[in-house]
Amino acid sequence: MKKNITANIITLNEEKHIEDVIKSVQEVCDEVLVIDSLSQDRTCEIAESLGAKVIKQEYLGDGAQKAFGAPFAKNDWVLSIDADERLDKNAIEVLKTLDLDNTHYDAFSFARKTYVGGAFIKLWYPDRVTRLYNRTKCSYTTAGGHARVDTDNVKI
Repeated sequence: MKKNITANIITLNEEKHIEDVIKSVQEVCDEVLVIDSLSQDRTCEIAESLGAKVIKQEYLGDGAQKAFGAPFAKNDWVLSIDADERLDKNAIEVLKTLDLDNTHYDAFSFARKTYVGGAFIKLWYPDRVTRLYNRTKCSYTTAGGHARVDTDNVKI
């Protein structure tokens, strides 16, 4: 069951990853945006063939690039995900159960599993990251450093 969620994926030469991430978010998102930093490979072509809307934008920095895509979303709820990430079955099931029309939260965080060279780094789990947010109430920071959704009203 798809929800009124827009996936926002930033890319640069991600032809090896883009299909898998788009297919994973399409399990729950009814719109997929790819904010592409002028890729020189087939990233945009593959994304468009899978139904994603591609917007080209020279890279502005991680948070700024993610924030740039939000106004193009048709939905208030935006799921920001990197091209080399995937929604696992657990995340998909949690997203399907959320009542986003009646929540008092502005954003939701998820436990991220980190892999290096195919090996799961258990020491870093759970690395919680806020990825689903209501763009009418909060947004990604555009300041330097690590990007994050700027809100204290997040469901952990």
